[in-house]
Amino acid sequence: MKRRTLAAVLATTSMLAAVGCGADGSEESDSGLPTAGIATVLTTTGPAAVFGQNQQNAVALAVAQLKKDGIADLQVVAKEDAGETNTSALNAYRKVLREDPDVVVGPIIGTMMLAIRQEVERARIPMITTAATTAITEDDNEYIFRNFPSSDMSVQATSAYAFDELGVTKPAILADSTAFGQGDAEALLEAADEQGIDVVANESVDQNAVDVTGQVARIERAGADAVFVQLLTGSPLAVAIKGLRRAGFEGEVFAAPGITSPSTLELLTDEEAAGIYSPGVSLDTDDPKVQAFTAAYQAEYGKAPDVYAAVMYDSVMTIGQLVADGAGSADELRDALATLDTTGITGRLAADDEGNLFHTVSVLQFDDGKVATPVSTIELDFEPGES
Repeated sequence: MKRRTLAAVLATTSMLAAVGCGADGSEESDSGLPTAGIATVLTTTGPAAVFGQNQQNAVALAVAQLKKDGIADLQVVAKEDAGETNTSALNAYRKVLREDPDVVVGPIIGTMMLAIRQEVERARIPMITTAATTAITEDDNEYIFRNFPSSDMSVQATSAYAFDELGVTKPAILADSTAFGQGDAEALLEAADEQGIDVVANESVDQNAVDVTGQVARIERAGADAVFVQLLTGSPLAVAIKGLRRAGFEGEVFAAPGITSPSTLELLTDEEAAGIYSPGVSLDTDDPKVQAFTAAYQAEYGKAPDVYAAVMYDSVMTIGQLVADGAGSADELRDALATLDTTGITGRLAADDEGNLFHTVSVLQFDDGKVATPVSTIELDFEPGES
């Protein structure tokens, strides 16, 4: 695994029939705004459906906002459900390619991204994903960009806080069997080893786990003073937290970023969520742009957005701005993304030489009202990307 170093700071197809050419060479829609075709392959069914549905909402909201603000008129030329398997995701991706998009936003599930990444490179169409699995951007694929902290980043943040700030010496791992869970487990083992700390228990559960009694019992018998709960999706993640609370586990609990989603928190009581730490993206609620996004999402969909919706909104708004700046084709968008350095509602987005756009991650802690507050923030050094 290639590790980066801590810095000093801890199906609807639609295209407008008439497309012209702008003064800068970019295409224009009938609205007179620069345009490009965007396709989505998001997980709108299955265990991660709530995340994918929220992201689909964010895409629609961003497309509408870009047009309203007179920035760009993005055309959603295709949207497909990635489904519940790697094969269904691959088939969905191949299907959207038939509509000749200029950019694709991909699924949040890491194994799905791993299954389609070679196809992305062959298609030579840039894809933005929010999947955390570190390996997605480790094969020199010039067409994949990740707009979310990688698993490696999140583990560095939480393990550093656990070991250096909280004094954890007997960590345990409870991870699901996906590439996400096992990748996090591997990274945690490595982080502990670097500190000379032994992981006292390393337990695995099915990604759709409904009971973790046996795993929790073994963690308790091992004398763990902290447990890292690395399950991707909401319901199993909540099951694991409830299992730990029911067993009376008294150590620190670190949960995967999925716990920050309102849909996951709804499954937990205030007492169950209180005190839990999680890596995540910290939104500045005093920022007028964050407030405007939250209000618009709430008004349109009747619920608060989660962080996965926020990063997807940022992704599409960024694409729109790049199109407005003259990147109207797949090749131009890829080159623009490869050298990106901008600021969105989630903070700075800057491409490194592997296609990662996110380099800041916070450690959040929940209070007894399910409100998460940053207790630590890390920034990672990175090598800027090149076109």
